[in-house]
Amino acid sequence: FIIFSIFFRHFRISSLFNTPLYAGFLIYYGLQCDLSPLSWMLLPLFLVMALALYVSIEFILSALMFWTTDGNGINFLRMQLQQVARWPNHIYFGYMKKIFTIVVPVLIVGSNPTAFLLDNSKLEIMVSFSIILLIFIFLANFVWSYALRRYESASS
Repeated sequence: FIIFSIFFRHFRISSLFNTPLYAGFLIYYGLQCDLSPLSWMLLPLFLVMALALYVSIEFILSALMFWTTDGNGINFLRMQLQQVARWPNHIYFGYMKKIFTIVVPVLIVGSNPTAFLLDNSKLEIMVSFSIILLIFIFLANFVWSYALRRYESASS
């Protein structure tokens, strides 16, 4: 979990002012969806789990820049994956859905916790989400260790 501190070393004070607005939206729409008490209790945990998975994916992609001469291609890929993750998983079909759900699971970052919060009987969704999260945290640590061994200089 030490590698995650890299993503949080810079803090924008403006996000402190936006937090009440987004929390208000979250509460308003949660009430509109009639979330169960269990869903309200699990919501903070799922937010942290989704953030951890998303940061793990981003970290793995960012570490790929250690092996490239120019990181623009990888940064472009990372930005495109952010765009893919903005949409729910049910709009994708075929191989693209499988790739973005299993290989690079950006689609499940928001879709799996949301599906469980709306229907608490879908326990298998959160079990699979938890397993994928653990796998990607392990991969991020492995890639980081490997990247440190391969790192030569700031110009590489």
